[in-house]
Amino acid sequence: MAHRSLRRRFDLWKASRDWLEGTLIVVGILFFLLSLVFAAAAVTLLVHIDQHDHRMPVGGAGGKVFGVLLMGTGAMVTAGVAWALAGSRLSARIRRRWG
Repeated sequence: MAHRSLRRRFDLWKASRDWLEGTLIVVGILFFLLSLVFAAAAVTLLVHIDQHDHRMPVGGAGGKVFGVLLMGTGAMVTAGVAWALAGSRLSARIRRRWG
C-alpha cells in the first residue's frame, strides 16, 4: 500500500514539472557559459594584440584584430541566444520567488 502511495506522489510530481522549460534553461545557461569563453578569448587577444610571435608565420596584428572581431561577435551572438532561451524564464522565476 505504501508503495502505491509513493508511486502516485512521484507521478504527480513528475507531471507537474515543465520539462521543456527546464531543458531550455539548461541549454541557455550553457550558451551563456560559452559566451563567457568567447569574451575571455576576445579580451586575451585584445590585451596581447601588440605582442608578435616571430615563430608563427600568421599571427601579426591583422590576424589578432580578426580574432578579436570574431570572438567578440561570437560572444554577442551566444549571449543573445542564451537570453532568448533562458533570460526571460529565469528573470520571471526570480521575480516570482523574491517578489
